[in-house]
Amino acid sequence: MAKTRIAILAALASTALTGCWQMPNHTRPETVTQPPVAATAAEEKPESPVKRAAPELQSDTLVERVVILSERLQHAHEQVIVLQKDNRELEGRNRNLLGQMAKLQMDLTQTQKELADANDLLLEMRVDLVRWKENVLGFRQEMLASRLLLLKRVEDVIRLLGGVVEKPKPKPAAKEAAKSNEKPTQPGA
Repeated sequence: MAKTRIAILAALASTALTGCWQMPNHTRPETVTQPPVAATAAEEKPESPVKRAAPELQSDTLVERVVILSERLQHAHEQVIVLQKDNRELEGRNRNLLGQMAKLQMDLTQTQKELADANDLLLEMRVDLVRWKENVLGFRQEMLASRLLLLKRVEDVIRLLGGVVEKPKPKPAAKEAAKSNEKPTQPGA
């Protein structure tokens, strides 16, 4: 924006200076017409920004030129004010968003830490569950073996005392259940 303002002020100053200064008649140089020289594209100079951007500045009087340029300057100044206001609003929003981003980044870091802790806890719980399962199944087998041993010892005591022990006849459903209990279990299964 500052470059545009400088360019407009320079154009105003050059227009004002070239239109106001007139040489006295006795020192005015004779105008010599030179034949036009064919210029190549590389030698051509671009038109000045004032001529290119403002064909209406070709008016006859200096006052009209100054009025047109002052109107443009006023319009450019109003645009600068509006753009500065928009810029301040955008800077405020940007600061707010940066604050929110920092807070969310901290929340994300905390959540990732909690998630890692939860995953570690779940892995530990899984290991404990597998160990518990092995212990329970192993303990069940041990309990069954100890009960069978106890029953065998009670039978021995009854025989020593002169009693007769009859073995009960298993029912068909009990046979299937007994077969399923007899399957060896492997730890972790």
